[in-house]
Amino acid sequence: MGDFVKGNAEGKFPSEIYKGISLHKYIDEFTDSHPVVWKSKSRLREKYRHYSGVIVDIFYDHFLAKNWNKFHVDKLEIFAEESYSIIEDFNEIL
Repeated sequence: MGDFVKGNAEGKFPSEIYKGISLHKYIDEFTDSHPVVWKSKSRLREKYRHYSGVIVDIFYDHFLAKNWNKFHVDKLEIFAEESYSIIEDFNEIL
């Protein structure tokens, strides 16, 4: 939701949803301004222009998935199933 909620979301959603949106925006702000991410985007910017950020996100997601067991105790498939279940529970809000 954090990618689609513009402006200040405070008071527009239940408090836990608001916290999640705020956390998402904070993480995006941190990663988007990180020198490593900037370097990754710059390698693609000439050819892919404004899509360079999306492509870098996909690359990073790929490497996270390939190395998932280094970052999380659950298998990726279990984490994904649980995540999808939570999303379905809040489908109306989403």
